[in-house]
Amino acid sequence: KVCDQDPHVVTTVARIFWMDLKYQKAKRWFDRVVSLAPAQGDTWAWFYKFLCEHGTEADRVKLITRCAQAAPTKGEYWKFVSRLPEHSSKQVNELLPVVASHLDHPSSPDLGPYRREHKKEST
Repeated sequence: KVCDQDPHVVTTVARIFWMDLKYQKAKRWFDRVVSLAPAQGDTWAWFYKFLCEHGTEADRVKLITRCAQAAPTKGEYWKFVSRLPEHSSKQVNELLPVVASHLDHPSSPDLGPYRREHKKEST
């Protein structure tokens, strides 16, 4: 109960439902978390990636529109990808699929090579 408002926890729960092939529950939890924390870009990207596999084109278009209205600015993936020179001038609706393409399978807990690249650049 204490963590039911934490976007990272709710996103993780949605990813677990996705991994367990409980797609309707995963979709509800993803929808819940983007409403709970609209500034969290990583969550939008996870939801978009989910819809690419288990949603319709109409679902994806609706999500992109909602994401553009929310104008997310937070999230490790979101910040990293949006700051890359080749993506820095992109609008939210163009950036969302790019960030989603950088995400691993829903069971992946970290940023993989992107975290390592980012650490190398900052040192």
